[in-house]
Amino acid sequence: MKIVCLTVVDGDNNRLLARCAVHLTETAVHLHEGHVLRLRMFNDFVMKPNSGSPPTAVIVIVQMDVMGSGPFLTDVTNMQTPTLSALPTETEEFKDASPSPTLGKEFEQPPIPDPCTCSNRHCSMYGLHFRRCICDKIPVADQDLVAIKRSCPFATGGSVDELTPNQKRNLLYWWYATNHFLICGKGIRGPLPDCLVYAIRCLYPNRKGVLYVGFLEKEE
Repeated sequence: MKIVCLTVVDGDNNRLLARCAVHLTETAVHLHEGHVLRLRMFNDFVMKPNSGSPPTAVIVIVQMDVMGSGPFLTDVTNMQTPTLSALPTETEEFKDASPSPTLGKEFEQPPIPDPCTCSNRHCSMYGLHFRRCICDKIPVADQDLVAIKRSCPFATGGSVDELTPNQKRNLLYWWYATNHFLICGKGIRGPLPDCLVYAIRCLYPNRKGVLYVGFLEKEE
């Protein structure tokens, strides 16, 4: 599995560090300076490379179109690397509603977490700080399980339609962990935020009476 990192420049001449989701690897490895991209879905967050550095804006590209290429005309001397010194407050633009269960009686209702809000952001973990809840910015229902299955090293078997709900959830857990929370590499594991786990379980729920296991620590 190969992770492709890029330096992208937006229309305001801001230089941003970007990572391409693993299912975009085959396209991303052929990009070069001057390629023009249209980002159809991406996740923006703030991270601190080390304890002494300021918070830095980073994006994960989930869906993109390569519009073409041309001369790199941006004034490099005028580039800015934006930093964000503060996260939005409750009164600012982004505020998430409480999760609402929508499953029928034939499905096992997963435990409902506390609302993921600006002041209580479940998905801000592992040194990352999201300005919007990841479930709102990168909805689980919009992800292509077929593409994810092709890039997932542990995915085996037939088509996506033949997978059990648990196997589909595991594909999404792996994809979000690898691309958005940087939990990747042999032996590296960690729990995902409650808001994201809840959204994935609601999309692919267990049948009634089959309980959800949750995150298990690695056995020695």
